[in-house]
Amino acid sequence: MLKMINVTEILLYKFRNNWSSRKIKNKTNYSRTTIRRYISSFYEFKDAYLLRNSSLPPISDLIQDFVYSLTPPVPTFEPRVMTSQIKQEIDICIDKNETKRRTGLGKQQMLKEDIYKLLINKGFELSYSSVCKYITNKYGKNFRECFIKQQYELGYTSEFDWGEVKLYINNKLRTFRMAAFAMAGSNTRWGQLFQHENTLAFQESHVNFFKYMGGVSFEVVYDNMKVAVRRMAGDKKPTIGLMNLMSHYKFRHRFCNICRGNEKGHVEKTVEYLRREAFCVIDHFSSIEEANQYLSKFYEELNHKCNNTDLLQKEKESLILYPSDFQCSILDTAKIDKLSTFSYDRTHYSVPDRLVGKTVDIKIYSDKIEVYYNKEEICSHDRCYNHTWMLTLDHYLKTLSYKPGALKHSLTLHQAPSRLKDIYKTYFSDDNKNFVELLLYVKNNGLSYQDIYNAIDELKTKNITNINVFFIRSVLDNKGENYKLSLCNKNLGSKIENPIESIDIEKYTVSNISKLTTSMQSKNY
Repeated sequence: MLKMINVTEILLYKFRNNWSSRKIKNKTNYSRTTIRRYISSFYEFKDAYLLRNSSLPPISDLIQDFVYSLTPPVPTFEPRVMTSQIKQEIDICIDKNETKRRTGLGKQQMLKEDIYKLLINKGFELSYSSVCKYITNKYGKNFRECFIKQQYELGYTSEFDWGEVKLYINNKLRTFRMAAFAMAGSNTRWGQLFQHENTLAFQESHVNFFKYMGGVSFEVVYDNMKVAVRRMAGDKKPTIGLMNLMSHYKFRHRFCNICRGNEKGHVEKTVEYLRREAFCVIDHFSSIEEANQYLSKFYEELNHKCNNTDLLQKEKESLILYPSDFQCSILDTAKIDKLSTFSYDRTHYSVPDRLVGKTVDIKIYSDKIEVYYNKEEICSHDRCYNHTWMLTLDHYLKTLSYKPGALKHSLTLHQAPSRLKDIYKTYFSDDNKNFVELLLYVKNNGLSYQDIYNAIDELKTKNITNINVFFIRSVLDNKGENYKLSLCNKNLGSKIENPIESIDIEKYTVSNISKLTTSMQSKNY
């Protein structure tokens, strides 16, 4: 059978040029029998066309319709690999991606590669190209822009970028900023989660990445982020925070053009890859520290798995020698108000109540704030960006000792650990004074809230139901972990017997209540 173009050629010679079959044979070298067969078939097609239509189209269009009618239909095959069950699994993944886009998790949806891995793990046998073909036919995408592949010297260029990651911390959805680095030479990847995208987090990410690599690249590439770029008379200049980093670590900067993320394609892919591969399956954590530990373990395994060990070692040897840690903090002073708090960035942080009216020095980091008075560290707080109150119960114990009635509805009790609040509600809801005295006792003797929890658990194992401050004190005294019974012995003039070793602890406590009360009153607990 002749090809379509050859049949078209024969018919055009016949009906447009009015050639004979012999002349067509001499021109095309086809047999006259073949030529006559196609011409005869065309006449039959023309007569059938006239029966269906009142007039004929131009001869060239009629010839084209005839040639297409000669084309055999393309056989349709039922796909043997892409079964309906596999299609259903892929559609489920696509629906999940749509749900993530609607809920703001669009950057953590599954790609074709992830869907393919999921299908393989479920026991399906198919190729990656089959998955791509099915998804592409469903969505379709045209790529028109051409890019030039680059080759970088080892240790010369690193790229930095921010990315948004949404995780569940204690079952509450929170948004974090992920600082990501990528070495252009070996494609080594690194990332760290921060609560906020600011200068301190920007500087801290550089320090931690350079420490991880054991050196500094000659050039770091940035896009037009505010923490790195400031505009002066239309020109892009580095911010003071970036200039301080460059001055300390001796690297130079390079800014991308606007909306040209491909100019730092390594880190663009790193942000997307770390966010998707690390958190598309596991996205529930108890704290940001746990999430960062998980992320650190992930990119370390990734770098050892994907990178040639020799190449990575050569990259590290090509870096600028790491000088020393850059101090990523801000020094400031604050006046303590009547609520024993100071305000920074519209968030109030508590300090011990003895500092009311004083001026303290504060050292601000990206994730914490340290408080100093007379060059001595007084306390520290986790940094909060929600413009709220961060209060510590221990800071108010002195005031609460002579204002115990203020405890029940206080914000500081509301922000106390949940286990401690449960103990208060269960055993001390009508006894604020003894609860405060217990906390003072624990604080003054270098104990922690966990010691109270353990004491109550031990009392429960002894089937003690009427738990109060004296029972808890008896257990804490018996432990002798951070203090001794010397205070009570000194005031009572005799040694108190061990209550836990006694079979009947309630009888012991009743017999010693008056002595303990006298001791506590003499010491003004």
